[in-house]
Amino acid sequence: MGFEDPETDRLIEAGTVAVDLNERRAINNELQRRLQELQPIASLFHTPIWVLYDDRLRGLAPSDSDYVQFTREIKAWSWSPERP
Repeated sequence: MGFEDPETDRLIEAGTVAVDLNERRAINNELQRRLQELQPIASLFHTPIWVLYDDRLRGLAPSDSDYVQFTREIKAWSWSPERP
């Protein structure tokens, strides 16, 4: 069993190559609406992921989707003895 939809494929491709953040956000919103229209079932809830960390730990930054984005290189993390 698979999923095929040319419009969904087009939106995924467009969102992948869009450079402008607002354009990418609009494309992804359209993609989400499309997927919602086509889905056979619906999730009734979403469990948030909480990330707690000391603000003296450097190298963490919120991403555009409001999740904390961890730098892949742990060497990029640093510890500051003083709070910002």
